[in-house]
Amino acid sequence: MSFIGYWMCLLVMIRVRCFLQESLNKMFRSKPSSLALPPESPLRIEEPTYEGLRHFFLKMMLFYSKQSKSIRQANVIYRRVVSQVDKPVIYDG
Repeated sequence: MSFIGYWMCLLVMIRVRCFLQESLNKMFRSKPSSLALPPESPLRIEEPTYEGLRHFFLKMMLFYSKQSKSIRQANVIYRRVVSQVDKPVIYDG
């Protein structure tokens, strides 16, 4: 590689690094926003309520166990976080 080619490559790498640093600064210094969803949001998930025989069978299959409820709630929170993080509006400073 020639001397000029080496310096050109070095300058490009410095500019790319500065651009990435600016992007990261913009991303991490943006104001926090709420992850709460409006009531009419399609991402909002309500826990189903079953009665009678269906409720009995679901209870026997541990659908209403503490661990199962926690897993379903964690999945809802994860989907909410992912849906908010995927929006570029959250990174605007």
